[in-house]
Amino acid sequence: MSISYQVALLDSAHEGTRYVLARVSEEEDSIGQLWVVGMRTDNLTGPLQRINAFALSGKSPAHYMMLVLAMLVLLFILGVEIVCLRTPIRRRGVWILLILLGSPVLSFNWTTGEVHMNTLNVLLLGAGWLRGSAYEPVILEVAVPMGAVIFLARRYQLVLRARHTSKEGYTRLNLPGAS
Repeated sequence: MSISYQVALLDSAHEGTRYVLARVSEEEDSIGQLWVVGMRTDNLTGPLQRINAFALSGKSPAHYMMLVLAMLVLLFILGVEIVCLRTPIRRRGVWILLILLGSPVLSFNWTTGEVHMNTLNVLLLGAGWLRGSAYEPVILEVAVPMGAVIFLARRYQLVLRARHTSKEGYTRLNLPGAS
């Protein structure tokens, strides 16, 4: 287990406050006793609340591109939802749910600009952000809108199949990929 503390120290040399991040690592032994196995301190340029604040000023073009991409993915998914609602297809409810999902997920640390790809994650509405506390950075997440792309790619076939459906089930259609 690792515990981190932000410590504010009075700095008489600079007549102000300086901040230090102190980390203590502990491990539990076989009888349940905790032992300190590591300690580390790092100087901070200011309080973590200010360092990790979500701000638009002073950011790189990558920050703005990720923010715009998140908005575009969200708008794309909502647009495809509207198209799905207006399209006469069978099992519309399943498609509505599938369109809302996106995967894989690209995670972007707003403070550092670090990017990480989560291939097994699924994200609702294709975009989001998370933040554990005021001391942690904002993580902006953007997913590939796989459900929406699959629906748009198959929309024509889905409409044709819905038009040629009888009470007994599907009739055989001469469609690519149809059996």
